[in-house]
Amino acid sequence: MTGPWELSFDPVWGGPEQASFDALDSWDQRPEEGIQYYSGKAIYRKTLDIEKPTDGRLLLELGDVKDVAKVILNGQEVGVAWLPPFAADITDHIIAGENMLEIEVINSWRNRMIGDQQHPMDFELTRGILSAVPDWLKNGTPRPEQNRYTFATCPIFEKDDQLGKAGLLGPVRLKVAN
Repeated sequence: MTGPWELSFDPVWGGPEQASFDALDSWDQRPEEGIQYYSGKAIYRKTLDIEKPTDGRLLLELGDVKDVAKVILNGQEVGVAWLPPFAADITDHIIAGENMLEIEVINSWRNRMIGDQQHPMDFELTRGILSAVPDWLKNGTPRPEQNRYTFATCPIFEKDDQLGKAGLLGPVRLKVAN
């Protein structure tokens, strides 16, 4: 499947509410900081005009996924793919005419934690370990550094660490299987 994909990210975790990808790019390759450093769930959407095969089953092959994908067709969950081959049988969920495909993808925390390291610390470390629970966390008040989203008592990533591949990498294909 080529052409644009519409995406939505969760702004609570620093992502843009809406984005459009002309191709299936890894999030770490995007210029937008909110996508490049995003960790969490994003939803890919595309309208398809497909018909049920008269012979066999119709498989949606997702190609490469970083890290887990849930396939939803016309509002019905088709399945979850967390290991290769990332694929789902969509035959029983196809309707005549336009079909709305949604693929929810969740990646690991790596990129968000590296992204947070791009901004000032709002807690203190001693020899790389949390020295005291920060007041904002104890008191349930807003963080002083609004561009940080994660908190770890012993940060495991540095600001210059390499980001991981993330998202739906494809290629996404429809395949008739007997």
